[in-house]
Amino acid sequence: MLSWRKTKLQGVSVHQCRFSSLFRGVLVDAVGVTGTQSQASLQHGLPGKTVLSIARNHSVLLSKLCTSTRLDVWSIDRTEAFSTISGSILLQARDPAKLNEEIQIAVNQHRCDEAWRLFEQHMQMEGFPRISVVNNVLVCFAESLDSNWLQKGYILVEQAFDEGKQNLLEKEPLLYLSLALAKSGMAVPASTILRKLVEVEEYPHVSAWSAVLAYMSLAGSGSYLSAELVLEIGYLFHNNRVDPRKKSNAPLLAMKP
Repeated sequence: MLSWRKTKLQGVSVHQCRFSSLFRGVLVDAVGVTGTQSQASLQHGLPGKTVLSIARNHSVLLSKLCTSTRLDVWSIDRTEAFSTISGSILLQARDPAKLNEEIQIAVNQHRCDEAWRLFEQHMQMEGFPRISVVNNVLVCFAESLDSNWLQKGYILVEQAFDEGKQNLLEKEPLLYLSLALAKSGMAVPASTILRKLVEVEEYPHVSAWSAVLAYMSLAGSGSYLSAELVLEIGYLFHNNRVDPRKKSNAPLLAMKP
């Protein structure tokens, strides 16, 4: 009599190609066992149909094991794939209107770090937030007088101009940010904002830009920039280029030193 042993199959976490090679080896062993059993059956007089039936049952069992293993590996890969994109899905699921409200709340509470984090999320989702939110963030950073937040505010302004979104920026918040930058000894970005205001014809009042230049002049490098700005502004009115009789020139005339 032939003795048949029952073996327990335990699931292991290996690559699919290793499973394939593993089962190829099992199939070879099964064929070898089947051939041995066939010889034994001939010696002991077992019917040929019984041997073929046993071999067929082994083949079906191994085929099912290979199929179930491939499905298990596929499901594991799918789970890992979903876990890698879960963050982006959650980010896209955020409501931009709700995000605008959260940014404004953070600004009202003077939490610059939270306001900036939410602002970056909105930029990734929809681009710049509402006009009021953008300008309130600039004011929040200017009020902090912290060099880190002042620099981020200046980067925000630069990005808006680079993307052609300068219409989102209002004159007063820009002047406030320029003044804060000048107070903090950051003369270059402070003067750059003044130049950008003139570029878009949002002329600052003489009292506003002169205050910025006064703080800029406190530093050595800032004094040279202040002198250059005075010359640039004065050149706008050289040879009576601006007609004082035109009402449209009133904002520019208010800038005249």
